Amino acid sequence: MPAQTEKCPQCGEDLLQSESDWAPFLSDGEAGRCPRCGDVRPEDETGRTLTGLPPIVVFGLSAAVLCGLMYGLNTIFEVLSFRDNPGQIVYELVFVVFVSAYLASGRTAAKLKGLLAWAGIFLVAMLVYAHRHDLVAVKNRMLGALIPEFGSATAAHTQQFHVGTDGHFHIRAKVNGVAIRFLVDTGASHIVLAPRDAERLGLDRQRLDYDKIYATANGTVRGASIRVDDFRVGDLHLKNVSASVNEAAMGESLLGMTFFNRLERFTVEGDVLTIHWAER
Repeated sequence: MPAQTEKCPQCGEDLLQSESDWAPFLSDGEAGRCPRCGDVRPEDETGRTLTGLPPIVVFGLSAAVLCGLMYGLNTIFEVLSFRDNPGQIVYELVFVVFVSAYLASGRTAAKLKGLLAWAGIFLVAMLVYAHRHDLVAVKNRMLGALIPEFGSATAAHTQQFHVGTDGHFHIRAKVNGVAIRFLVDTGASHIVLAPRDAERLGLDRQRLDYDKIYATANGTVRGASIRVDDFRVGDLHLKNVSASVNEAAMGESLLGMTFFNRLERFTVEGDVLTIHWAER
């Protein structure tokens, strides 16, 4: 009588059911594998799984291990109680039944590896979510070090800025929702916008009233007084800030004392500028 055969579920190779036919491809204690693709041998005619145990035993062992794990974790962390969280406990028992049935349906080792991989992914995702605020702070500090003008929040209502490669401090602010890079100049009495930045804010320079006179190293220049409705630097939010638009072209806008006077305080230590503001 010819040997009974069965198709490999992966590659379709004819697999002889006799254990002696599989023996050359087995090591001690290893489940049968297809000699062509290496896939684990399916359940044999006895109904036993690849672990050599009946499916009902695999189901029972899996359920016992999972229930023991859940009970142990709950004992340690005291998360759930039958009196206060019956619905959650029912959901977890349903999960235990589902996973146990999945493992008992065959190819237990391969499925267990898959479940462990998904459990690892879930654990990493939970850790990232739990430490999301710390990760954001780390990201901001890295960004502040790489691009000093963005700064980094080191504490509540505090922002630090590192000196730039040109030896000056720069701060990126949002003026009425428009990002503008400022050169910090505590010797300037006002926030002074460069003409090109004023145009980005939608201001018509030809219709401005140049009512201010400023003395600079290059002589006197005129400026037009304006009011900025919304001025943001990181988490700092200022309303109704006075500024001016320079009539002559400038390399970049200046952040003067109009801004710094609105702070609680600011300090410069070495190559770090730190601004502090009161809770608003």
